[in-house]
Parts: sequence; C-alpha cells; structure tokens
Amino acid sequence: MDNIFRKIGFTPKRKWGQRFIVDEGLAFRVAGILPPNVDVIEVGGGLGALTSVIIKKTRKLTVVEIDEKLADYLENKFDKIRLIRGDFLQIELPRSDYIVSALPYSISKPFILKLVRDGSKWRHAVLILQKEFAEKLTAKPCEENYREISVLAQYACNIRLLEKVSRKCFYPEPRVDSILSVLSVKDSYDEHTARLLEGLTSRLFNYKNRTLRTALNLGKLSNLLQNLTTNPDLLKMRVGCLDVMGFIELAKKL
Repeated sequence: MDNIFRKIGFTPKRKWGQRFIVDEGLAFRVAGILPPNVDVIEVGGGLGALTSVIIKKTRKLTVVEIDEKLADYLENKFDKIRLIRGDFLQIELPRSDYIVSALPYSISKPFILKLVRDGSKWRHAVLILQKEFAEKLTAKPCEENYREISVLAQYACNIRLLEKVSRKCFYPEPRVDSILSVLSVKDSYDEHTARLLEGLTSRLFNYKNRTLRTALNLGKLSNLLQNLTTNPDLLKMRVGCLDVMGFIELAKKL
C-alpha cells in the first residue's frame, strides 16, 4: 500500500480520518451482503478495496470521493463507475438501493443524520462503524449511551450489528475496533416526521437527565408543555428514559 501511496503522491489525511481496508476477507463479507444487480453508492472509494469487489454485484455503482488524488486513482482504475468528487455530507444524495461505506469515525454522526434526513432516497446501508458509535445507534432508553442519534436512527431504520471488525483490518490502524452494520429504512419512515424529530431531540437531549417538564421549559417548548399538562406522569419522566415512540408522539404535537 505504501508503494501505491508513493506512486500517486498521497499521504493519508488525519483531518478526513482516512483509513483503508487491507483485509480482503472483510471486503468480500461486505459485498456478500449485497444482492445482485442493485444500484449502490460507495462513500469513500479510497484505493478501491471495496470498489473492486462490490462492482461485480451492481447494476450501477456511484463512488463518492473527497480526495482529488484518490479520485484520480479510482477514475483511472475503474472505467464502469460513476465518480462524484466531493464531500458526501454536502452533495445532493442520488437515489440508490444500497449505500456502502467504511466511514471515517469523525463524521459518524453527521453521516447518519444525512441518511435519516434523506431516508426516501435509499433502502439499505452497509456500514463499518466505530464500535462505540454503532452501540449508540442501538442503545435503549435509560442506558448511558442512549442519545439523540439513537432516537433518530431507530425511528428511521431497522438496525443490525453483524460482527466486530478488528482494527487490524485497516491502514493506518485505528485505536479502536469497528462493527459491520446494516441499516434498513422502515416502511413507516416519513421525511417530515424525521425533520420534526431531529429538531425536538436536538433540544431535549441537552437536558437528558432532567425531567421532561424541566427540559421543555429550558428548551423553550412551552406550547408543547401545555399540550401535555393532562399527562403528569409523562412530564415526570427523564428525557433519557423516553422511548422512540414517545419522542415520535411529542414531535407530532409540535
């Protein structure tokens, strides 16, 4: 791999959290999740470790790459991909059946937020996520790592954590392990509800350990508080113990 880096004049950039899959078995396990003849978006093509395997399963493969040197490398190596040069977080998301990525840990939350906001444009995502973050996505009410992103991801998607991925599968080697995960958009997903839920949880989780009554006051959601005066037991609950359905019901009252 270092030889390729030198050949194209490339050095992994810490600011983008660039890490490259060096375990061929992992690439094949990711590809094995995909059914044949599907439209796929790969985010972060890198040196093509995943691209070279999943391209065999796709009807159309779109690769998003932010690094110009890596984009040039991919363009020269693969003539049957659609290449988008740019930041995945900033582009207009094309429609696809699957999104695939071993995403940089530093963009985990904004990446998932983008998927939640654009849940009408994709059906499944096969992602290699930082282990701690993946566990946040599936955390339950009252658990320490239950967060805003837990509520949003669980509202939008069915989430499966498939297997632990060793840090040794990547170069440069990260300090923590990862989890291979699959997110599938629920049939009940609604973009408007997702937007309302994002706004609500971003306010209330600032007061995760406070009662809902206090959080609504501090979050300047007094109108919503007035709508709940007939439900004093709910208002006594801590924000961090309210389940996903509870947040959905609150969002619908906004």
